[in-house]
Amino acid sequence: SVTKRGGAAGYRPSVISPAGGGGGGGGGEAKRGVLSKKGSNMFRPWSKRYFVAEGHYVKYYMDEKKIGRTEDIMASYDITGATCTMKKGAEFELVLADGSKSTLKGANAAESQEWCDALTALASA
Repeated sequence: SVTKRGGAAGYRPSVISPAGGGGGGGGGEAKRGVLSKKGSNMFRPWSKRYFVAEGHYVKYYMDEKKIGRTEDIMASYDITGATCTMKKGAEFELVLADGSKSTLKGANAAESQEWCDALTALASA
């Protein structure tokens, strides 16, 4: 399921943290960093957002400065049973158990593959 809320400034590259840290249920925090999210608006097809994957959830914020404030979470996805598939270039598709899809991309194909691997591991933990 997807929970959406409300708002791009300084971005840092993605960081992989050891599983088992942080809360959120499941396996702890596995990954955080900037991804571009494909939108449905043809005038702004890609938006950079700061993503945090922990437990069975991945949530994203307008930027890293908003982390820790529940009201600043733009969306939260329950990734239990989700699948992740690499697409063209650095793009990958996250398909949730309910069938909803998000197209995302990292700075390059290797970073996107790291994200895909981390999300897949959390989804099956």
